[in-house]
Amino acid sequence: MTARKPLRIIVGTREASAMLGVTEARIKALAAQRRILGARRKGRPWRIPCYLQPDGSYLPKLSPGERGAELKAAAKLGIARPPF
Repeated sequence: MTARKPLRIIVGTREASAMLGVTEARIKALAAQRRILGARRKGRPWRIPCYLQPDGSYLPKLSPGERGAELKAAAKLGIARPPF
């Protein structure tokens, strides 16, 4: 019988930055902006939940940003969220 992978694991900022290919400082900034869903601080370090993906890897869930060229263009056109 094969062992099942857990649906969620908790990692630190260093591990999360390696998973997403960004710097540890960027992960901390995203967590502070509440853009990483479920990220919490336990004392000083951030704890980042990572969820099982269909390919068997784990990744944090990020909420979309509120700035950027696509969102600014959508706002000018009166679209709530861009279709892309």
